Amino acid sequence: MSPPSPEDGDCDVTMDAAPDPASGRYDLIVLALGASRTEPLVALNRAALLDCVGVTPLLVVSRRAFEGDPGAGIYHLPFPFDAHDLNRQVKRLAGG
Repeated sequence: MSPPSPEDGDCDVTMDAAPDPASGRYDLIVLALGASRTEPLVALNRAALLDCVGVTPLLVVSRRAFEGDPGAGIYHLPFPFDAHDLNRQVKRLAGG
């Protein structure tokens, strides 16, 4: 399945991902939804990353209120955000 494109109509979600060559897994998925009306799980499904939920930490950046679930590895960073907050979150969640 290919990532969504602007031709899909309701898309401001982009994907730029490369799994670790050795394990084939991702260290972290950052889902930046912007002003999208798309639900996070729908965006992950479109990007063929739904099977990563609960396995790979997921940071959802969104203007909408979103309750994360740290036990399942799902976190929220409200938009707009401070670049230092994003950097801190990415380092913490990706283990770096």
